[in-house]
Amino acid sequence: FFFRIGVKDVPMRSLAAVLLLASVALTVATPSLSDGAPLGTPAGPPGDTQAYASLFVFVCGAVGVAFAAILFLTVSQISLKSGGSDDSESLLASTRASDEELETIYETIRAGAQSFLWAEYQICAIFVVAFGILVFVLTSHVTDAAGVASWDWSAGGLTAVSFVVGAGTSIIAGYIGMMVAV
Repeated sequence: FFFRIGVKDVPMRSLAAVLLLASVALTVATPSLSDGAPLGTPAGPPGDTQAYASLFVFVCGAVGVAFAAILFLTVSQISLKSGGSDDSESLLASTRASDEELETIYETIRAGAQSFLWAEYQICAIFVVAFGILVFVLTSHVTDAAGVASWDWSAGGLTAVSFVVGAGTSIIAGYIGMMVAV
């Protein structure tokens, strides 16, 4: 419920509230969304909405990366090695044996997680290739203003590349998440 950040304890709900307020403030600051006009109706110069949207995306991304860095630094300061000069020798011996057993269990779980990810990513690769081709073909078939159908391979190619990059990013995020968890 609380994460230790420097010398202050910050509840997660407070952080979520700050992020929500920031997103509301940026939304209200966007002219095309705050003037009462229907969504999609430009109110200011054509680039205003895109500039505010880009600002919102980059600010939220920077906040997310900064928060992840803070949590990484907090977690990395936790030591898994035991020891102390004031403990009795028998307690230290049992703790060392227990630590060795825990490390063995940890390595087994980590190897199992990596094996699971490898098997899952083989299936994901087949899915990404199959659906990448499907996305490429389906989005390449376009119609112009007169209703004439044609093939636009560059549009289909860019859409398929976007799909594959998104899938790759998701796979990398899943791998990082699993390795952090184990």
